[in-house]
Amino acid sequence: MNGFRSDLIDHINQHLSSYKQSGRAEVDLLALKHLSKRGKLLNQELSGFSWGELYLTLSYFLKRRKMTEEDFEKAFGIECIFLSADIVDDICDLDDPNLPTFQNEDRYLILISQYLLAKGFFYLRPVSDSYEDNCLFSLIMDSGCGEWKDLHFRFSINKRVIPTEEEYFKLIKQKSGKLTEIISQAIDPSQLILKKITYYIGIAGQLRNDAADVLNDKKSDLRDLKAYLPFLKAYEYSCEVQDEFFHKLKDEEIMTSPLKRQLIREYIEQSGSIDYCHILSRFYYMRAFKLLEEHFKLSKKEMNYFKSLFLQRSQQHEQA
Repeated sequence: MNGFRSDLIDHINQHLSSYKQSGRAEVDLLALKHLSKRGKLLNQELSGFSWGELYLTLSYFLKRRKMTEEDFEKAFGIECIFLSADIVDDICDLDDPNLPTFQNEDRYLILISQYLLAKGFFYLRPVSDSYEDNCLFSLIMDSGCGEWKDLHFRFSINKRVIPTEEEYFKLIKQKSGKLTEIISQAIDPSQLILKKITYYIGIAGQLRNDAADVLNDKKSDLRDLKAYLPFLKAYEYSCEVQDEFFHKLKDEEIMTSPLKRQLIREYIEQSGSIDYCHILSRFYYMRAFKLLEEHFKLSKKEMNYFKSLFLQRSQQHEQA
């Protein structure tokens, strides 16, 4: 018996080459770099124990047949799940001296771990050509990729790098819209109206949160130079009135000076950017409410209750 290690490595490498063509390429490649670390399966110098290989070996002992493509897919899923657990374990136990102690890099590692976990379960799911069966895990992974892009979605006054409103919406549609679609997928995958409702609610909630968080210095949005809509609209306003407000600032000042951030928050409010975000947020909420009223037989009391889940509580969030 020759074992399954080389075949499993070939299978994973095929996945790596195919990822270059997908929208998840960056996250996939970074995540699977962890499989090339010392003692991991893809490390050419010191390849250690493999959970995927164990799965294939035990499967062979039980089934006594040639391992199929499906078997190798599941072995890959096993590798992803255990790698996810290893990353979390290293962070919690500080076992890896190269890992930071809950600084910015940890956010990347936590996202990678979450993504690997979803990916692992995706490959362990029962094989099906059904869109409904496959969609849930795809939504989780797409949302995770959106979170990854969010970490890099930043402005730079120094370099004059200012993303557009269109780019912002593309980000939150993947990050928040896809995440809330999971709810409709869990209820009834065939309900396309429900999918739209949860999608609109996700967008509305993200707009509301971004408007609230940019005004709170306990939040990291401005400190991390996040290019969220309140900042983008304020920057756009500054360019229109040509007051040079932002051009007088430096990235380092924004990241380190609470006073500078307070001045920016005041400018954002005065520019009308917060109001703009609130209006857009309510617009998406109303689109969701309209679809609910048109396609579901709700009493007035039920509809009012549903609206209260968002509108009353969003006002409390804004005032907090």
